[in-house]
Amino acid sequence: MATACYLALPAALDNLARVLGFPPKDPAGARLITKYSKLYLKTAKREIPPEDFRKFVDYCRHDVALEQAVGDHMGDLPEAELAVFQRELAMNMRGLGLDLAGIEAATEVVDIRTEEVTGEFRELTGLKPGQLAKVMQWCALRGVELDNLQAAYLEELLEDGDLPQNSVRRALTLR
Repeated sequence: MATACYLALPAALDNLARVLGFPPKDPAGARLITKYSKLYLKTAKREIPPEDFRKFVDYCRHDVALEQAVGDHMGDLPEAELAVFQRELAMNMRGLGLDLAGIEAATEVVDIRTEEVTGEFRELTGLKPGQLAKVMQWCALRGVELDNLQAAYLEELLEDGDLPQNSVRRALTLR
C-alpha cells in the first residue's frame, strides 16, 4: 500500500480497488474477520465452524489476489521512495524507546503530589475538588462569587490579583 500512498491513492485495499476499477472486496468476508478476529468485540466468536473457516480462507485468497493485481497495476515504488519506505518501516519495527523506570518514578511523584494537594484542599474546604457546586457555594459563603470552575477562568482570576490572600485563593490554587 506504500505505492498507493506514493501515488496519492487510498491506502485501504477496498477503496484502492474501487478507485482503480477492480471489483471490491467481499463485505461478507470482512464481517467474518470482525466476527472471529476482533476478540475484544462482544460479538466475537472464538471457535470457527468449518463452513465459515472455508469462507474465511476464500476471502483471504481473494484478498491476496486483489492486492497482487492492484500492486501489478500500480507498479513498483521508485528506488529512492523504496529506500524511504524501508527506513520508515525499520523505524516502525524498532518502535519508540521509553524510559519505563523514569515514567514510573514520575507517575509516583504525580500520585503523591496529587494526594497531598487533594488532602490539603479537603482539610481547607471539607470538600472534594470534584464537588463543583459545593465548591462554588463554599467560595460564595466566603465572599467570592464564581462564574465557573474551569481552569482558564480560575487561572485568570488568580493572576489578576483581585482575590484576597485567604483560604478561597488557596483552595482555588489547589483546585
